[in-house]
Amino acid sequence: MQSTVPGLNDPPPLPEPSMLPALLFEQPWLLLAAVLLVALLGSMWQRRAGSMKGAFTWLAGGLMVCGAVYVTARLVVTERERVAMATNDLVGATAGVNAARLQELLDPSVRLTYFRAAGGLDKAGTIAAVEREIGQLYKVKDWMVQELQVAEDGPGRMKTQVRVRITPADWNFPHISWWAIDWKKSGEAWRATSIRSLSIQFMSGTP
Repeated sequence: MQSTVPGLNDPPPLPEPSMLPALLFEQPWLLLAAVLLVALLGSMWQRRAGSMKGAFTWLAGGLMVCGAVYVTARLVVTERERVAMATNDLVGATAGVNAARLQELLDPSVRLTYFRAAGGLDKAGTIAAVEREIGQLYKVKDWMVQELQVAEDGPGRMKTQVRVRITPADWNFPHISWWAIDWKKSGEAWRATSIRSLSIQFMSGTP
C-alpha cells in the first residue's frame, strides 16, 4: 500500500476494535460530544416551552452523564490500552538503548527480524543489536510514534503495527519505518514475542 511519505509503503491496517468498548473506555470524546449535544438540544427545547427548570434538568443531567463516562474511561484500562502503552515503551526503550527495560518488555521467546537479521535474533541478540546499532552506530536524537494500531490475536495475544519516526543524531534528518509486533500476556504484563520490520523508508523490497 503506497504511503503519502516518499519512499515508504504503508502495510494493510489491522482490524478495527469493537466500537462500543472503544467509545466507552478508550476514546470517549465522541460519546461525550454526543451527550452534550443532546443535553443542549433538550435544554433549548425546554426553554422554548417556557420551562427553565426543565432546561436546567437537561443540562445538569448531560453534565452528570459526561462526568460518569469520563471517570469510567479514566479508571478502566483495557488490554488494548495496556498493549499500546507497552508498544510505546518498547519504542522508547529501543531509541534510548534501555537494556533493563527491554529485558522486561521482551518475552524469552522473542524473535527480531529485519534487514540485518533475516534469520531472526533471539532475546540476547536483540538487546545486543540495539546496544550496537542504536547505542553506537546510529544514535537517536529524537523519536515519535506517528501511528499505532492494536488488534486482538486470540486469548492472551495481541498484535500491533507501529509507524515510528526517528531523527538520527548524526544525520539530523527524520526517517520513518513500520514495524509489526506480536504480544503475549504473561501474568499481568504484556511481552513482545515477535518484532518484524514491515517497511523502511527508502529501502525497497522486504526489509
